[in-house]
Amino acid sequence: IKVDSLNKALAVGKETLSLLPQMTNPEAKYDLLSMLQTTYNTAGDNINAGLFNDHFQTILDQVSEKHEARTLSYIGYNLNKMGHYKEADSTLRKSLELNQSLKDTMAILTVAKLIAMNAQDRGLYDFALKGFETSLELSLSFGATDNAAAVLSSMSIGLISLGRYDEAETACLRSIELQGPNSTALNNLGMVYLSWGQYDKALEQFEASLDIGKKTGKKDLVAYINNIANIYELMGDDEKALEYYFKSYENAKSIGADNYLLAI
Repeated sequence: IKVDSLNKALAVGKETLSLLPQMTNPEAKYDLLSMLQTTYNTAGDNINAGLFNDHFQTILDQVSEKHEARTLSYIGYNLNKMGHYKEADSTLRKSLELNQSLKDTMAILTVAKLIAMNAQDRGLYDFALKGFETSLELSLSFGATDNAAAVLSSMSIGLISLGRYDEAETACLRSIELQGPNSTALNNLGMVYLSWGQYDKALEQFEASLDIGKKTGKKDLVAYINNIANIYELMGDDEKALEYYFKSYENAKSIGADNYLLAI
């Protein structure tokens, strides 16, 4: 999605969200909510996770079984972004169970990945890796290369946390091979090179990640900018480091990322 188109979609989305309480058809409400949720996710905008969940909860028992399964996956995703990891896990597992009964292959792959990501966010890296490996195997067997690439990018975070840097590098490069350069894989690849003290290579990946993030309209660029600042600081270029720390601060402030603001 181009940046200008995405910004317009977000602007329209904000107006549309305010109209949702007036809608009476739950299926139509689901269609609109899922479209808006996808747009906000693409932009990296998780500020409205609680608001989306409130709306999804109102239709949970009124939509078709297929939409109920997907509504549960959206609720689980939003709970994760709100830091409610245990609730997210139980909700996502309900979604997975429903999708398995419906034999909805792509939904199963997506939810399995979300469960692993949620476990990783809880620091359960070994458990998460087993989930990622299963999700990756299924994705490749069904030819879902984009999903496989996303799984590999997410998996690399856990591998880095466990100090398994060679495997993390392989996962990032494989993700890029499957999907082409993407901001998450490039950023994580930069983290691998940073851990090895290869600052020039790390900086190259972080800058490429930030560039792609800007082009795709991703709002949450704080981590990418902050990583560049860290590299310049480690390289002894305090002027450049301060320049990027300030950019990181401004981006964090613009999206209301209080946790980043405190850290910066």
